[in-house]
Amino acid sequence: KGKGKKKMNPDRTIWIGQIPEGTEYPELLELAKTVGEAKWAEVWKGGTGAIGFATPEDAEAAIAQLNGASLGGGAIVADKWGKKD
Repeated sequence: KGKGKKKMNPDRTIWIGQIPEGTEYPELLELAKTVGEAKWAEVWKGGTGAIGFATPEDAEAAIAQLNGASLGGGAIVADKWGKKD
């Protein structure tokens, strides 16, 4: 068992930005679980990451609730997964 590639379903995944440096995925996942049925979270270099939810409805609701939420001493940004037009 290792780190398998998660199947990222765009309808159930949200993008997270402005993640404070030093924040790790368990912290992000714990915060996400307070607003919906979060299944996984990832934190990448550059202060961005993603959270996967059980349903598209959970993901949609989480965007509103997590946008501006406090994490690691800063306020994160949440948005839909995918490229901006």
